[in-house]
Amino acid sequence: MLWLHGREMAPEDVVPLLQALRAPVLWCVPAGPVQHGQGRHSWWPPYDELGTPVDDFASHQPEGRAAALASLRLWWDIFGAPDQTLPWMVAGFSQGGMLLAEALAHWPEAPRPDALAWMSSSRVGVADWPTRVPLLADMPVLVAHGNHDVAPSPAAGEALCDWLAAQGARCDWLPFDGGHELPLVVWRRLQRMANALKRQDVNFS
Repeated sequence: MLWLHGREMAPEDVVPLLQALRAPVLWCVPAGPVQHGQGRHSWWPPYDELGTPVDDFASHQPEGRAAALASLRLWWDIFGAPDQTLPWMVAGFSQGGMLLAEALAHWPEAPRPDALAWMSSSRVGVADWPTRVPLLADMPVLVAHGNHDVAPSPAAGEALCDWLAAQGARCDWLPFDGGHELPLVVWRRLQRMANALKRQDVNFS
C-alpha cells in the first residue's frame, strides 16, 4: 500500500493507524516535497489564502503540482515495477487524494495499481484533465467522505466518485458520520480491501 498523506502532516503520524489495520500489508508513506516545521509535509504549498472555495477544489490550479507529481512518480514506479509480483494499491487522504487523481489523469502509461482509495478528498485542476483515463477502466476504488466535512464537502467526494465511475472504475462510495477525519469505519473498509487484495480477490463492496 502506497499511502499519500494530507496537507501539513507528518508521515510518521500515519504509521500507528496503518499498523492497526492488522492486515498482511507492506506499506510506504512518502513525504511530500513541501516542508513545514516539526517534520510536517505537504504535496504543494497552502492555498487557502487565494480565496478558493473550500467545498470543492476541482477548479483550483495549485502551484507545485509538477514537483508533487515528480516526487510521487518515483514511488509509483517502484511499487509498479515489472519484477514486482505483489498486488498493490494506492490510497490518498485529503491533499494526497487530490494528488492521486492528478497522477491518474496525467500518467496514461504508468504502471496500473490493483486498487485505489480516496479519503476526504476531491478532484483538483480538472481543466487540463483528459476526457478518458484508461488506467481506471474496471478499477476497484473506494471513496470515503464525512457527511460533515467542509474542506472539501461531501458533494466534492461524490463528484470524485462520479468521475471515477464515468471512467469505468467500480466505485464504492462510503459516506460516514463525521468530518475531515479517518474514523474506524474507514479503517475497517481499508482492512477489508487489503485482505481481499492479498487473496487476489479485489471485489471490496
